[in-house]
Amino acid sequence: MASGQSSNTVGAYEAKTHLSKLLEKVEAGEEITITKHGVPVGKLVPVEEKASAEQRAALLNRLATEPALVPTSWFIEITNVLAMAERKGRITATQSDAFIADLSNLGIERDEEAADRAFTHLLALCRTHRLTSYDAIYLDLAVRRRLPLATLDDGFGRIAKKLGVGILG
Repeated sequence: MASGQSSNTVGAYEAKTHLSKLLEKVEAGEEITITKHGVPVGKLVPVEEKASAEQRAALLNRLATEPALVPTSWFIEITNVLAMAERKGRITATQSDAFIADLSNLGIERDEEAADRAFTHLLALCRTHRLTSYDAIYLDLAVRRRLPLATLDDGFGRIAKKLGVGILG
């Protein structure tokens, strides 16, 4: 590392030159700040696996035997995730198509009531709990249908629990 900088801060040129060594440090749990002309512009951070392999397997097993209820917007959200992943080169169109085929084998049912509740119940949830409308849709559905919620977001999970909603996983 260049003199005068802490071991967790590197210049852009040095980051480019020593990327593999920096990634090893990140894999070991360190965070690395990258600077350009001494000004922080980015950060390398370890990926946090929020769900264990066992938790993911349990959820998939549950989906294989029980239907999942989602708002109609869920299908648009999934489409966006797949399109962005393809655009960024993280997956191929073939992988997207295979994922969609797998989804079609699951018992995913759509809830049609969210649009009628947008300006009343959903907006109230957004205001009360400082949620996005996207989160409010899922929370409203879980409350209304007395269903558990699948989330890895700890803050959202706390709000759901306050409203008596169980969390999957």
